Amino acid sequence: MKSGKSTTSPLTLTQFTSTNIDAEGVSTTPAQLVDEPFPPEPWETGFKDTVVAHLGQITRLNARFDIPGQFVWHCHMLEHEDNQMMRVLRVGT
Repeated sequence: MKSGKSTTSPLTLTQFTSTNIDAEGVSTTPAQLVDEPFPPEPWETGFKDTVVAHLGQITRLNARFDIPGQFVWHCHMLEHEDNQMMRVLRVGT
């Protein structure tokens, strides 16, 4: 998950929990990974339903999708919906 354009974003993958694998800095034009991956903070470890995606970083998650269907991942900051931070995720069988 990549954070929005203006701030840190609390992102939720509905119906599922995930574990935070790592994060990595990115340049914005064009988007390229620029740093070595670094581990999550101690409070970010374990199964969570929300992850904090910091500005200028890509956050990698590990999630188990054991139910097929359509689900939503979204930012908890409502104004970010306009920046495509509320999207449908389709899980197949």
